[in-house]
Amino acid sequence: MKLSQIASWSKRTLQKKSVRLAAFSLGAILLLTGLLLSFRDLRSNDLTFDTQYFVVAFLFMVAFLCLQILRFQQLCASVDHRCSFLTASKIVIYGAIANILPFPGSLAMRFTYLSDKVGPKKTSAAIVTDIVIWLAMTFAAVSVAWLAQKNTDQTGIFAIAFSSAVVLTSISITLAKRLNLKTLNYLLIHVVQAVISVVLIIKLQLVAKTISAEISSLLASLMTLAATLTTTIGVVPGGLGISEVISSSATTALGEASFSLGFTIASLDRFLAWLALFFSVSILALVKKLRNRNHAR
Repeated sequence: MKLSQIASWSKRTLQKKSVRLAAFSLGAILLLTGLLLSFRDLRSNDLTFDTQYFVVAFLFMVAFLCLQILRFQQLCASVDHRCSFLTASKIVIYGAIANILPFPGSLAMRFTYLSDKVGPKKTSAAIVTDIVIWLAMTFAAVSVAWLAQKNTDQTGIFAIAFSSAVVLTSISITLAKRLNLKTLNYLLIHVVQAVISVVLIIKLQLVAKTISAEISSLLASLMTLAATLTTTIGVVPGGLGISEVISSSATTALGEASFSLGFTIASLDRFLAWLALFFSVSILALVKKLRNRNHAR
């Protein structure tokens, strides 16, 4: 199925209130049930909330959004379209908010915007290449985290992550050549995505420290991968509930923490993301208000 067909399908699907309500209800039930069970299990652990770590994690979340904006700008530049930082900010931030619907709204918004500038065919190929790069760098981050931890107990994780990164990178190179993407911008997308992966891993470790917990970079990379994949797929709004369950399963699989602690960390990370989005929307509203005031003079 082509992206143009997906975008058209999404417009029809999102008009169905029953679909939106069912998807949101499923995610909300999973999230609330998991939180209630997790809090009950963790009551005896005497966890404390550290505001300083939370504030730093929030700043890392804002940095992540800024890097996402920069990556979208480089994607546009790679197909000979110049996108301003403000325009890219609106697309990225409002797209992230649109992900609360049972469809990856961010993907649909990027496709709609870019297809109007360079055509649907070129846009489809460029966005597919961008997704492949994102997946390749995410798997590469898991591989690097495994090597940094020097953990020989989970060699299967390294083998899968490393081989996936190599295969996906090869695919992205092939697509970039066929598309004639600008080499500099193509490489910059890789660099920005690599930095994004590092920021997300550190951010998740800071979120864990917020409740006096410690997680390894390997676990943080796996939890980040789970969260991003479920959000992008978008069957359940923003991966609501499902992302937390998968992330928690990773904590128990690695034997680093209990399922309840993993679920709590993932849920707190989601709250942090919502808070950062609310902050970003407020900034965009303020910028619009100031621009309108200047035009009125």
